[in-house]
Amino acid sequence: MMNDEDQKSELRKRAEEILLQSNIKAEELKTQNITNIVHELQVHQIELEMQNDNLRKSQLELDDAYEKYFNLYNLAPLGYLTISDKGEITEANMTTSFLLGIDKNILLNQHITNFIIPEDQDIFYLHNKALFETGIKQQFDIRMKQKEGTIFWAAFNSVTVKVVNGHPYCNAIIKDISDRKLLEIQLMEQNEIYKQINSELNKARERADISEHLRTSSLANLSREVKTPLKAIIDYAQSINNPNLTKDKKKEITDSIINRCNQLMRFFEDIK
Repeated sequence: MMNDEDQKSELRKRAEEILLQSNIKAEELKTQNITNIVHELQVHQIELEMQNDNLRKSQLELDDAYEKYFNLYNLAPLGYLTISDKGEITEANMTTSFLLGIDKNILLNQHITNFIIPEDQDIFYLHNKALFETGIKQQFDIRMKQKEGTIFWAAFNSVTVKVVNGHPYCNAIIKDISDRKLLEIQLMEQNEIYKQINSELNKARERADISEHLRTSSLANLSREVKTPLKAIIDYAQSINNPNLTKDKKKEITDSIINRCNQLMRFFEDIK
């Protein structure tokens, strides 16, 4: 953008060019010619001012666009970064810098696996390889680590592939999902506890069924063990009133009743 001094210099140059093109001496200039020259210079000055206004307007629009880009890219709630096919970070927003706990300038040109725990690096390699071979969006969860070693769960999305100066790059998005993963782990642990509880309940039901079966069997056996001597006692009791029985026979029946009663008493003693 031209400043005031530049504008004056440009006007002076333009005026001299017009004067030379007219090919007349100053003393030969007539009033009409001078008027025309002044008019042309004034028009040219207005044109320059309009151009300057347009340039200032364009600059303001560029500044506004840059501010919007800065806010959308650098201050977004998600981490945005560009990664080469070799795994080097070539671009990153401020959110990525915050998530990884490292200054943005230091972050650039580092390998992405420096921020992925060793156990999950194969997951990244496989998905990154598939992305560059197929161009299909890759989405996976991995455990990442900050510079000081703090580990967090991240949802990693490799979204697009582009080629710059013959070298392929991918754009990626990362989001901290540690809270969600913690909840998932807690739910899994609760499910395991529920499974154990259900297993114990099933075992208790099985034991209860066995106990019920044993109880039922025991009652059936008890019924048989009691009914037999009771029936004999009843039969003896009914026959003892027979007037045709001798004294000895009645004594025999009485002894049998006593024996059967003693048999029942021993049975109940045994099941206490």
